Amino acid sequence: MNIFGKAMIQEAKRDKRVCVITAAMKEGTGLVEFSQECPEQFFDVGIAEGHAVTFAAGLAAEGLKPVAAIYSTFLQRAYDHIMHDCGIQHLPVLFCMDRGGLVGEDGPTHHGCYDLGYLSTIPGMVVSAPRDGQELRNLIYTGLNWADGPFGIRYPRDKAPDHINWDETPALIKVGSWETIRDGKKVCVLATGTMVEAARKVIAAEEYNVTLVNARFVKPIDEALLSQLLDTHEAVLTLEEGTGFGGLGSQVAMFLKSNGHDHLFHALHLPDSFVEHGTRSQLLELAGLSPRHISEAISGMMKAELTLDPCRSACNKTSGEQNEHESSR
Repeated sequence: MNIFGKAMIQEAKRDKRVCVITAAMKEGTGLVEFSQECPEQFFDVGIAEGHAVTFAAGLAAEGLKPVAAIYSTFLQRAYDHIMHDCGIQHLPVLFCMDRGGLVGEDGPTHHGCYDLGYLSTIPGMVVSAPRDGQELRNLIYTGLNWADGPFGIRYPRDKAPDHINWDETPALIKVGSWETIRDGKKVCVLATGTMVEAARKVIAAEEYNVTLVNARFVKPIDEALLSQLLDTHEAVLTLEEGTGFGGLGSQVAMFLKSNGHDHLFHALHLPDSFVEHGTRSQLLELAGLSPRHISEAISGMMKAELTLDPCRSACNKTSGEQNEHESSR
């Protein structure tokens, strides 16, 4: 079952302003059934991603609710159109990016490695990644009801965990909000998209007493929750199936630095190289995002000796701030 395609049929029948644009990828994006059931709300513009985005911007300007369904890797061709035609004009175009992350045998031309990074550079752009099928459905519903600018959702070419109750109305998710999956001590694991379930399985199997957070929004990040977590944890680990430049890890690192936090920090992400073809499990191992790598990162941070800087402690007490732990390096 194609979750995106079925969700879009429901949304299009619920609201006639909803329309879907794709760029010669009707089959790949799971829109064959949609094109048959909602033909007047479906547009295939051919292999012209830039035109697809600008066309979507025009529809949004006229009050429609356009969804641009384009593979993550191919949306890169339309970066300028997203910036100038959607971003600057604050037009509510929903971008649904299939093949987010590593896609396996299709190789480096099809891996969706860079969307979290390049979309986060666009002012006012919302960037999200669901952890399962139900959250994808909820984010689609949320994005279609977001009126403040472009909204991006990236999801993998993979089977989605979780069962979906298609008879229930999707839920609106507060934009920029994260979700705590489990509470623990010392180490806070911030995972987005596919890495949430991967981390959950590792933590359960190894019985790690750490906190796991579903960082479903990469932009904006949940600064309120992150601040609370920093008050009660000594180390932060970020996990994302995307480039290390501009994604979740980069934004969390900037938050830590700009707010004067000295927590032990580590980010797992895809390498700064073009990943070749192979099975998904092989590629995750090569990229350093396999269950083994996640387990080693969590275990290493749990074992790290963290000491309190006495000078800083005295300064913090003087200013009335809470004591912060500083990692020994």
